[in-house]
Amino acid sequence: MTYWLTIGTWDGWNTVTGKGILEIPKKERKRFERMKTGDKVLYYTKVEFRPEGMLPSAVVGSAIVKQKIPGIPPEEITISRAKEMLEPFRCQMKNINEFSTPVALHPLVEELQCFDNKKRWTIYLTHPLQEITEKDYTLITSIHARHPVRMNL
Repeated sequence: MTYWLTIGTWDGWNTVTGKGILEIPKKERKRFERMKTGDKVLYYTKVEFRPEGMLPSAVVGSAIVKQKIPGIPPEEITISRAKEMLEPFRCQMKNINEFSTPVALHPLVEELQCFDNKKRWTIYLTHPLQEITEKDYTLITSIHARHPVRMNL
């Protein structure tokens, strides 16, 4: 089993919770190919500014990969279906757990093994899919378990 941190938008998280679908950009093909059924995923949202207020950057939930949704093989794509080349890779998710309080990563930087450069840790969040250790996964989910209060967004 592999543990993943996926970095995306609040709308992307709403797709996970609403439809049970995780979308990964095409540029992450090699990492996506390493994802397998049963892998555990944490979802980190980027900060967003909306008319109703700011939505923070934080780990907002977890899920388990149920299955990959097959795309169209490149040899079958025609000019009329070229748009489908740009569509993201998709996974169907199960056991989706929305954290009652999102977990900020900044206070945990010194403890997390996935960040080699502790001063410039945000560079690791430029890729939409990062492999993390089981220890990091456990640390983040244990912080969530200690804070059961719902965050008002």
